[in-house]
Amino acid sequence: MKLNVIGFLVLSLLLVVLSACSSAAPGSTSEAAQFVGIVGGSGSNLTLNGQRLNLSKASITQDGDAATAATIQPGVELEVEGQSSNDGFDASRIDAKTRVKGQVDTVTTGGLEVVGVAVAVDANTILVNRNADGSFTTLALADIQPRDYLEVYGVPRNDNSVLATRIVRK
Repeated sequence: MKLNVIGFLVLSLLLVVLSACSSAAPGSTSEAAQFVGIVGGSGSNLTLNGQRLNLSKASITQDGDAATAATIQPGVELEVEGQSSNDGFDASRIDAKTRVKGQVDTVTTGGLEVVGVAVAVDANTILVNRNADGSFTTLALADIQPRDYLEVYGVPRNDNSVLATRIVRK
């Protein structure tokens, strides 16, 4: 009889501890997740892999260095940790990944070369100039000149080139 009481107390204690570990509110779904993807959407309606992206509680870096939410723009590749929820993804850590940074070597009709790396541009590539006030102005490929300083975000290709998803001239 004494053994059954001890077993019951141990089981009860275990259930209390396990229930205290749950942080999800009743009726909601929340699970820790990691994503890598290209930011979509616009303005305050940013998405990652088709899910709404909430940045309000995220620590943000760019290539490992401290950054602000202004870094997170459409076309930027992100590595994100956080909680998946019913209305999107609540990020706790975000790192924006730049593929190439540096001066333009050459510009062609289909792309450019930045510090020796071939960068392909297509109809989906976002080209912008970062203005002194932090705002962005849309550019065309013809606006980019040799020796311009660029940040290139995109997808690496098998031939060691990058298909640009966003190019920012500084």
